Amino acid sequence: MTKEHRDFVLIKELYHCTQKELDEQDESVLQLHFNMLQEEKKYEYIEQKRAEQKAKMKSLSNKK
Repeated sequence: MTKEHRDFVLIKELYHCTQKELDEQDESVLQLHFNMLQEEKKYEYIEQKRAEQKAKMKSLSNKK
């Protein structure tokens, strides 16, 4: 992922600021926040899949 795309994601989902304001932030902090955001999205995806599996299993057990 390019720095530009990373910055776009951070502005849109976390910082809600201008590009100029984001450029004033420390690069290591931006990367840390981006990594944390990515991990959070992975966790949410896993939880969603887990809920889908539970619903499917419940649906299958109700058919018996």
